[in-house]
Amino acid sequence: MYSEPEIDTAMRMRSAHHTAASTLAVAPDGEREAWGWRGRTLGRPVTGVRGNAWLRLVCAPVEKAGGKIWDGPQEAERSMPPAVPRPHLRAWHTWTEGGNGYLAELYAYSLLVPETAAEIRHHLGHILDTPAGRFAELVVATELLQGIERGDHTELEGPLRSRIGHLIELRG
Repeated sequence: MYSEPEIDTAMRMRSAHHTAASTLAVAPDGEREAWGWRGRTLGRPVTGVRGNAWLRLVCAPVEKAGGKIWDGPQEAERSMPPAVPRPHLRAWHTWTEGGNGYLAELYAYSLLVPETAAEIRHHLGHILDTPAGRFAELVVATELLQGIERGDHTELEGPLRSRIGHLIELRG
């Protein structure tokens, strides 16, 4: 994470984030902001009818709006098997305004979507239900908990702690 950018950039990005949230039918959940390099990205927790999510906004001059940073998340979502654990890209929206191109990406974690978590366990259980798989899950859960302490994805804390407890019980 980076510091908040210059005031003009911050105001423009907050306004664009609001536009994206309205378009994707979500609303900011709290005041938490995660800024990218020089204000090029702004991420915030949001909530909507499908639950909690993370809305990430990318901005670039129109002539540079494209390429991996622009198309990578959608391509990864299409290319990766649904069972691969990761935040899932729920929706995206692009637009241009004032010489800038904007890309809004709405993500959800599988722990917050029980059907997705069950599907992952179904397809990857043969890997996750091994000592190495459980260790890997504990490592990722620990990293996410560190982020929660900084205010990231606080809605994951309860499900993460439950999962960690379950994994520790299996070890005992």
